This record gives sequence, C-alpha cells and structure tokens, in this order.
Amino acid sequence: MSIYVIGACNIDIVAHSDRPLVYKDSNPAKITTSLGGVGHNVAKNISSLYRDTYFVTFFGDDHLSSLAMEGCKKEGLDLRYAKNKKGRQSLYIALLDQDGDMTLGVNDMQIQEAITIEDLKDVIGVITEDDYLMIDNNLAKDVIEYLLKEVKAHKFTDAISTAKAPKLRSVLHYIDTLKVNVYEAEALIDEREETEDHLAYLTKKLLEKGIKEVLLSYKEGVYLGYDGEIYRYRHHQVRDVIVNATGAGDALLGAYIASRAKAKSIDEAIKDALIVSLLTIDHKDTVAPIDEALINDKMDMRKKIEGEKICI
Repeated sequence: MSIYVIGACNIDIVAHSDRPLVYKDSNPAKITTSLGGVGHNVAKNISSLYRDTYFVTFFGDDHLSSLAMEGCKKEGLDLRYAKNKKGRQSLYIALLDQDGDMTLGVNDMQIQEAITIEDLKDVIGVITEDDYLMIDNNLAKDVIEYLLKEVKAHKFTDAISTAKAPKLRSVLHYIDTLKVNVYEAEALIDEREETEDHLAYLTKKLLEKGIKEVLLSYKEGVYLGYDGEIYRYRHHQVRDVIVNATGAGDALLGAYIASRAKAKSIDEAIKDALIVSLLTIDHKDTVAPIDEALINDKMDMRKKIEGEKICI
C-alpha cells in the first residue's frame, strides 16, 4: 500500500515576536524561513513514519521554486510525480505573538490553484483502491471534487481554514477522513444549536454529512468521530511556552495517516498523532524531526492521553 499526498509546497516565512504586538507599527521579531504548505508538511510527517509515500506538488519557475525543490529532495521526499509550472513559488507568511500563537497569516497559492485535472492524470492512473490519498484543500475546487469523486482510494483532507473549508461542503460525503478545528467545522455546518458540548455536536453533525472519520482538533486534544460514535481524547500536557503552533495540525493528520497505514488501531493512531503534534509545538520548525522510535519512547506522554466516549 502506498500513500500519495497531492498539495502545496510553500516557502514559509514566520515572524515570532517575544512581546505584545503593536499593530500599524514596526515590531521586533525573530524571522525564520523554511519549507511549508499543508501538502508538504503532511507528506514530510508521513514519510518520516512510512516509507512508501509520494509527494505530488507543483513548483514554479523562479528562484524560490528551485530552493523549494532542492529542499524537498534533501528532506528525502519522493518527488517522482512532482512537476514545474510557469509562475511564482507559493509563499506563506505567518505572524506569531509572544505565546507562539498565530495572529495573522497570508498566502500566495496561485500556482497550486492553477493545477488542473490533466496535470494529475499520470499519478491518478497509478493510485489504487488499497492506497491512501491526502488531498490538500489549497487545490482548485474542481480538482478537489474530481479527486474525491473519481479516485478509488481511502481519501483524507484537511479543511485548512474558514475561508477554504466551504469548498468541501458539496463533497463531504466523499471524504473518508476529515481533519478540522472548531472554526472550520462551524464553517461547514449550516445550522447552530446550543449544546453542552459544542465540539461533540460539531463532530456529530459532520458525521451526519457522510464523512466516515472526523478529527476535530482543539487546544486540549481531539474529538474523534467514526461509526456513528464520538470520542474525546485529551493529552493533559501543560504548555507554558509554545515555540511554534503553525505545524501542529499538519503533524496530527500526517502521523494519524501513517499510523493507520501501518494497520494500527484508531485509538493508537490518535495517540501517535497527538504525541507528534505536541513534539511539533515544541520545535522551531513547522515540521519536527520524528521517527517511530521517538514516538514509542514517549511513554510518559502516551500515558497522559485519555480517551472517553461522549454521548450527546
């Protein structure tokens, strides 16, 4: 079984302030650059844990494009289905506050949005129903819909943002596993209802849309929905300082996909995913260096993760 990730590779520029931000003014900050993009981040996390992983992305034709391609190769990502297109390399700029939380993010994803179904015909032709396919929601809506409807594989996606989540509304029932946060889940659910556990309610409503598995991440862990049931996993890890929270969601999904590909139970996969997510929060880059041995060594973290069934 192989895993294919179709999505964006960005040059990430992250500015992290160590003091309260003053808007409409110049702020001192530590600025770093690295490879990023949902597709790249998820693919890198998966490939660190599962060998047969292919990153399908499109690079531009400018100087940054060359840097991005060489960077992916140095990371060991398999780019045999990647291509070049005319245009600028996609860019992402994030502004983090003194707590490491993102206050503002902007992106230029034109080259990814220009990818067509025809561009992907060669890789679509090799994906089988036994494979896993991760679809980056940065792709154009018609491409996402085609991949979800026509490709026979177990399909994963991440809503990414409240602005991009609505692209998935008409095809939610084609998604096998969807990862969202609370704001993205709200953007996908039309109705509103006052409930004792709002996150469990959102998870339930997404399951009712026909999605087989829902991973709703929040500060304390994950709400997991599958087979009509809802479970809450809390990691009970106190973080006084967050180094960089921007890659945590991608780490969560990537580790979950890899663990499921290795035939681990959903319970074990969620625990692996939470551990990798927490390790990423503690790292300066959006993708932390991980491997199976490191995850297995974090028994103290694993023991603190508690799962419980939620009835609503």
